[in-house]
Amino acid sequence: MTCHPGNKPLDGGEYGFYTIYTRVDDGWEVTYETSAGFSYCPVLGSFQQCENCWNWDIDRKQCMAEKEVISDEELQKRLEGCTLEYEKGDTRVYNGTGHEYVPCRYGGGCVICYPCGHGCGEKTEG
Repeated sequence: MTCHPGNKPLDGGEYGFYTIYTRVDDGWEVTYETSAGFSYCPVLGSFQQCENCWNWDIDRKQCMAEKEVISDEELQKRLEGCTLEYEKGDTRVYNGTGHEYVPCRYGGGCVICYPCGHGCGEKTEG
């Protein structure tokens, strides 16, 4: 995860963003996801509809973009500074935000990723 989802993770701009690494024969295949409820390219990691992308083959009606594949060494570099959020079976989810989730006390999301304006997460003297 590169950004914690906020209080409006589907349609309010406070989206969670994720990079998924899947083991393949020659390394790790990289794909992307978001919590947003909009068209999002899992290959390029951007908001767009497939049919409007230059990688879209109109005749075959399929994406021609090649997924990135990285080595074990490159994966280790990308995970430096990340913390393991949780494991489930063969899946591991890492937090790459560089901070723990700090919630808004009024029901918002992470105030570091999406400052709320309430003063949540600010250190107080005393």
